[in-house]
Amino acid sequence: MQRFDREKELNNESSSVEKDRKYLDAESAPLRGPMVKCEDCFFTVIDASKDAIIAIDEHGLINIFNIAAEKMFGHKKEDVLGKSLDIIIPDDYREIHSHQVKSYLTTGKPDGAIGKTVTLTALRSDNTFFPIELSLSSGHHKSGIFVLAIIRDITKRKHIEEELNEYRNHLEELVKNRTDELKKANEKLQKEVAERKQAQEDLCYRLLMEQLVAAISTHFINLTPSQIDREIYWALKALGEFVRVDRCFVDLYSDDLTGIAQTYEWCNEGIQPRSDRFKEMSFESFSCSMEQKQLFDYIHIPGEDEFPSGKKIKKEVWIACDMKSLFAIPLVMNKSLIGLFGFSSDRAEKLWKEEDIKLLKMVGEFFVNLFDRKKNDEELWKSRNMLQVVLDSIPARVFWKNSKSVYLGCNSLFASDRGLKSPEEVTGKTDYELTGGKDKADLSRKSDRRVIKTDTPEYHLIESQIQSDGKQAWIDTNKIPLHDTKGNVIGIIGTYEDITEQKKSEQQLREAREYAESIIHTMRDCLVVLNSDMKIVSANQSFYRTFNVSPSEAEGQIFYDLNGGQWNIPELKNLLDNILPEEHIVENVEVNQDFPSLGQRTMVVNAKKIYRETMDTHLILLSIEDITEIKKMTEEKNRLINHLQQSLEHINTLKGLIPICSSCKKIRDDNGFWHQVEAYIEEHSNAEFSHGICPECLVNFYPEYYRQKCLDKKDRLNVY
Repeated sequence: MQRFDREKELNNESSSVEKDRKYLDAESAPLRGPMVKCEDCFFTVIDASKDAIIAIDEHGLINIFNIAAEKMFGHKKEDVLGKSLDIIIPDDYREIHSHQVKSYLTTGKPDGAIGKTVTLTALRSDNTFFPIELSLSSGHHKSGIFVLAIIRDITKRKHIEEELNEYRNHLEELVKNRTDELKKANEKLQKEVAERKQAQEDLCYRLLMEQLVAAISTHFINLTPSQIDREIYWALKALGEFVRVDRCFVDLYSDDLTGIAQTYEWCNEGIQPRSDRFKEMSFESFSCSMEQKQLFDYIHIPGEDEFPSGKKIKKEVWIACDMKSLFAIPLVMNKSLIGLFGFSSDRAEKLWKEEDIKLLKMVGEFFVNLFDRKKNDEELWKSRNMLQVVLDSIPARVFWKNSKSVYLGCNSLFASDRGLKSPEEVTGKTDYELTGGKDKADLSRKSDRRVIKTDTPEYHLIESQIQSDGKQAWIDTNKIPLHDTKGNVIGIIGTYEDITEQKKSEQQLREAREYAESIIHTMRDCLVVLNSDMKIVSANQSFYRTFNVSPSEAEGQIFYDLNGGQWNIPELKNLLDNILPEEHIVENVEVNQDFPSLGQRTMVVNAKKIYRETMDTHLILLSIEDITEIKKMTEEKNRLINHLQQSLEHINTLKGLIPICSSCKKIRDDNGFWHQVEAYIEEHSNAEFSHGICPECLVNFYPEYYRQKCLDKKDRLNVY
């Protein structure tokens, strides 16, 4: 009933409006003169605009062309009024433009460009093209439909955008080049670190080898002839286990060089002693070398595919011995071949480096001296100069003292270091006379008393020493109790080596390590090194800083117990305890943990097991990257995408048939309720409305105002 009353009321109002319109037509004649002035003001505003303003009528002809349009397109206003818009449209766009304008002016339905701002290309009078920004709007005039275009020249903007793109591309190129440089520098650094690491390992190996050789040399000093044979097997075992081979041997040839007189051999567990055929090969190869005056050559066969040239070794004999590699050094005494010292492997190939060969040549020289000593030991043992002859043949500094730390003798190298002309000059002197300074003499005599009192050798006593030339040197000293025939300690015998160069190398390695650590500590990712017991060995500054822990609190602690058990994370513990031992490397494992000081954090963990061959153990390198903020940004991005998708779906509900009242223009929703047009559209889209008043409603609701603003001619009624 209410709806019927409302429709009746609207019909009455419509009749009233029609009567008022007829009345105003008669009364508007005197008032149309002021509207001419208002129109003049309107066109003044249009001409004052900095943007070009062009309007076309229902026939597609230009009826408004302001001053800015004249400057922009190069056409005079009087030349274009009443003409088609094609004079400013490039040929490529004229057909589609003509079609859209014709469709709109014919049907009155706006196309997609109406009410939007688009970027297009326009044509000047001189046939040059330039970019524009175009905003279109439409309306209804008494005389029909019209389209209004507001145009802005964006040539400068385009130039700026192009310059920005050029700068952006240039910047990207610079970033790419810099990235490539950093990548190359990183690769170079990694290579240098690997080389330094390998050099360090090689140096450590050589130092240990040198120490072993020195220990073997020292060990044989006080041995009697009857003890030498037994201890040779010990020396071969120590050498073979150190260099990791299957067999270490010494062959002594007969005086007439027709065969092998005596063999000393150590075999690793599970390795059978050499056959007679192998012995034949060893002797034959060096007997041939001797004939060819290649007496000091060595045999080096790293593998089966690298058989030596220039030596008469029968390959069939080599194959029959079933060996993978061989290294042997001739034992030469007084330019005569006396035997062969070497290593072989049945299970793996082995390549010997030049530094290793030099050390093993020293071992070979030691065996030569040892066998020479053994051969002449009975005569030398009875001689007063026996000890001096033996010591002078050893490439080490040797000395001996009585129980009061008084020097009884030395070898030539020791005498030379102390600035003495001959070893005899050392007899009767003390450390206070030969050692630089009282403090060093006190330390030396103190270590002498310990060795004598405990009857226990002391090895590798490292100390500095001033040489006879005034230069400082570092020496590595070994001291061994000296016994009489009854086994009583009557003094000490000592050896030392100059390790000055070794010290320098250690300093260089230490500096290299500090350099590498400084690089690691500057990395943004958190790095932690764990031992096999899951205790922290070290960590970089990023780890300490991020998780608020100091090195003193972390190093030596079990990783899971750090900071009150914060790192006892099930996923991480499973990774390190179960997965890593099988895989040796684990990459990009995501771990979540709530830290009291940091809150909930999401981390990407990478882990790698590093085996330390020299120490027969392994370390775990743990890399931790905090991706909490990255993950948050990713989630926010996904949320925005979902929101936009929902908004688009919401907007799409305006498609289809929409019921609208023919009288009041209200819209009915799916539930049967009627809504104002603007309320319905705002609810179902992102559109917003502003309100004005059309001429018909102006007459209806504001007749007095309309009478004041009417023009002389009825067809000049316009929209305000």
